[in-house]
Amino acid sequence: MHRLEPQSFSAARGVGVFMGRGEELEWLAGSAERARARGPVAVCVEGEAGIGKSALLNRFLCVLDGFTVLRAVCDPSESDLPFGVVAQLAVRAPRARLNRYPLIAKLAAAPTARPALSLAAVGVQLRLLVDELLDAGPLAVAVDDLQWADWSSSRALRVALGQRGGEPLLVLATVPGDPGTEPGIGPVPQLVEDVGEQPTRLRLRGLDVSSVAALASLRTGAAWSRREVEELCLRTEGHPLYLQMVLADAHGPGGPFQAPGSLVAFMRSILDGLDVESRSVVDALAVLNAFVPPCTAAAVAGIDDPVRALRRPLQVGLVRWQGPGSALVGMAHELQREAVVMALTPARRRELHLAAVSVVDGPAKWAHRVAAAQQSDARSIAAGLEEAAWERIAGGDTDQAATWLLWAADLADKTAERERRVLTAVVQLLSGRRMDRVQPLLEAVRGYAPSPLKDCALGVAAGCQGIYPVARERLTAAIEAAAQAPGLEWVAAEAGNLLAALSCWNGLADVAMHHAREVLAVGGDVPRLVAPARSSMLIAHLLTRGPEAALTHVSTGVEPWAAPSPTAQNVGRKTPADGYWHACRALAHIAAAQPTASERQARLALSQPPTAASEAWSGDLAYFCLSMGQYQRGAWDESAVNAEHCISIAEGLEHPWARARAHTAASLTAAGRGEFDQAREHVEAARQWVHQVGPPQFEVYPAIARAVLAQAQQDHEAMAAALRPLQADPGGWIQAYRSWWLPLLAEALLATRHLHEAADAVRDLREPAQRTPNLAPVEAWLSGQLLECHGDLDAAADAYTTGLTLPRTPDHSPLNHARLEQAHGRLLAARGNDDAAIRCLQHAHHTYKALGATPFRNHCHNELIRLIRPAEFPDNP
Repeated sequence: MHRLEPQSFSAARGVGVFMGRGEELEWLAGSAERARARGPVAVCVEGEAGIGKSALLNRFLCVLDGFTVLRAVCDPSESDLPFGVVAQLAVRAPRARLNRYPLIAKLAAAPTARPALSLAAVGVQLRLLVDELLDAGPLAVAVDDLQWADWSSSRALRVALGQRGGEPLLVLATVPGDPGTEPGIGPVPQLVEDVGEQPTRLRLRGLDVSSVAALASLRTGAAWSRREVEELCLRTEGHPLYLQMVLADAHGPGGPFQAPGSLVAFMRSILDGLDVESRSVVDALAVLNAFVPPCTAAAVAGIDDPVRALRRPLQVGLVRWQGPGSALVGMAHELQREAVVMALTPARRRELHLAAVSVVDGPAKWAHRVAAAQQSDARSIAAGLEEAAWERIAGGDTDQAATWLLWAADLADKTAERERRVLTAVVQLLSGRRMDRVQPLLEAVRGYAPSPLKDCALGVAAGCQGIYPVARERLTAAIEAAAQAPGLEWVAAEAGNLLAALSCWNGLADVAMHHAREVLAVGGDVPRLVAPARSSMLIAHLLTRGPEAALTHVSTGVEPWAAPSPTAQNVGRKTPADGYWHACRALAHIAAAQPTASERQARLALSQPPTAASEAWSGDLAYFCLSMGQYQRGAWDESAVNAEHCISIAEGLEHPWARARAHTAASLTAAGRGEFDQAREHVEAARQWVHQVGPPQFEVYPAIARAVLAQAQQDHEAMAAALRPLQADPGGWIQAYRSWWLPLLAEALLATRHLHEAADAVRDLREPAQRTPNLAPVEAWLSGQLLECHGDLDAAADAYTTGLTLPRTPDHSPLNHARLEQAHGRLLAARGNDDAAIRCLQHAHHTYKALGATPFRNHCHNELIRLIRPAEFPDNP
């Protein structure tokens, strides 16, 4: 970790009650200067609860000059609120810039709502907003209590802030730290790790004696002796929150302040000193665990005058208003809230939770019902939770459903019932790849009694961890056992869907199709089960029969989001749209060299209201298809941007299987523009990810990337070396991308004079070119090249002319058309028709220039200046 050396920085005093921390402010100031001068810097401020992490961050941000500041404060009560942290950050962004990003603006307009937004789309828009803010100047992003950030925000921030170089970005986060450990011990939050190269860890300790003396004098209005200050330090260990509460109740340096030996004990002594109504309203706020109107707190506490009851708790710092001018009140600090709750008797705690049930709405109501449950009503509450969870599952909110299932499991009085609910929660969490929530449960799950549901849960977990033999064994066992157990059809369908998806990923199309058909047979009209199976069927057709067959299957199949038949079971049920289906269709169109249709489907994938399962698979795939389609159509600026989005999503959402294709997409435009070092980095990254994650058929990605780079470098031997291995295993994913690599291979074979093999490749391309307008110019160019190699110049000229007179379509590829024009011009020049040759080459040169295809433009330029005088066509391209 990087350690910043202290510089001269005088700690500001007199603003509020902030005291001391001069060296820490030095460190933060040095970090800001490093970010301003040399690029992204991340600082993780660690310390126990109440030690002053938030106060330090607030003070530093107040004196930070020249930075745009985005700030968010995380709260445990909002950790299940999707995009809650992103919404807080968005509220701080300049309105004029924010309005250009509708999803982020929507979050800022309603920060406490739960909008159904695509995680990938939010992450990308947030990244674009950060890009724009960084273009305007240095940016600081500060997140207080990062450990409580909601999962969606954490992933979106990783997409937005990760993998940046040379930009003036400062990321600040506060997290809890164990006072008994040495600084630098333990993991750094992933968000902080993603930013810059060496995140700084700043551990806060108690205030020193001079700072305690200044704070005591300020709060009591009197001077304290050295002995008195040292006694105060000894009692409180310089803990700022403890000090604040002790001094709020002290009468001065000579007065009695018998502070107990711990903050919790002291808070209990403060509570004991409150009158009955004040104590009641504090108890109520601690149980509510949220900022609420005073009347709500009063209703839970059972008092009539909340204003009077809140006066003393506000005075001693037990409670606070949410912000300046706010009408909502809550506990001042989580540590204080925990102490208050711990001091409640079980009967009193239950009484308050019962009272809260009648005044709160949404998921919080269930939380209070569970907390108030007694043995006599636990079964009915658990049954209600489970029913509510299945309704959430039907709507795609598997995170909330899993939370309720786990609560229901805690209320179960039978082992089998508890295990069933936990296992169901695990399966639902893993459908959205929430391994972070599942990991703590796995050890207990392995000890559960054998069951199809256990096999399913452990099989899905193994699949998410990349342990595919275990996944196949467990999931197959789950399917076979569930088939013999009435009521477990959904277990067989969940297991079958993952087996189908894993089989698709490994290129085992026949296996995938088998499992997908079984799911369709047992899944009935349940959209959350049927939609993934139909997507797997689409991919299986793509892998076995090619993109045209896959798209034909789509045109004759039933859309997976079609409304189910109105049976009594599903009347009124809202069917969730499935972005993954659109993303799979986009991939089939890309494989078929139909970029316009692919882009349309990719945008539909990103616009669909997300479900946890579709979100886990569709986001990076949609951006991959956008990038590849835009590359084909010549929209290279957009292609490069979307390739970077694809990389950011694959890394931010921890999708290792997507990184090879993401880097492949990024390499294409870089190679075409002559940015060879950058292209090589992407090619190497694609190769490494295939070797690290697999499957072997994904070698098609780095092979295409290497071939396109070699093409731009006029290295046809390297092109052939990259692509020849694909011929040895032409099935699965290699078959799916045939329209991408086959023309490159044919070009390489022609240039290296392997004419027999080249003729076979050109012949194989002829049939798909007749069905796909975008491939027709490529086939015409390669056919002409082959004819030239055989000396049939008239036929070659006819082939070029045929290709150039083809009607333009929305899928028109400027690069392929320019290469066809260049080949025609070269042939015309060889036959002595210089004027026509010059016209063809000039058209090609103009196209290359518009694309930014520098290597191709330079090559064309050299051919031109051999035909015309330098005055008419300058040497400088």
